[in-house]
Amino acid sequence: MLQFEKMAAKLTPQQEEQLMALLPQLKDVKSIILRGYCNKKDIGNAKDSALARAVNVEKFLVSQGVPDHKMSLRYNTDDAEHAVELEIGG
Repeated sequence: MLQFEKMAAKLTPQQEEQLMALLPQLKDVKSIILRGYCNKKDIGNAKDSALARAVNVEKFLVSQGVPDHKMSLRYNTDDAEHAVELEIGG
């Protein structure tokens, strides 16, 4: 789970480091669900913010060689989170 500041969608260098540590594992799996979180009680356009976070993680992973066909995007605006969760399958 990559935590984000409430108003942030861009990856920080620390988040990029976390993803780089997972990279060998991510390249070998069959599927990755990137679930963006943004609490709708905190932000008016929570769905857009949640998806923007997931998209930014996806773009970073693609730039590091993870095939985009392995990844699918989801969002959650009900939980009190500002994050992106990676669900790894296979």
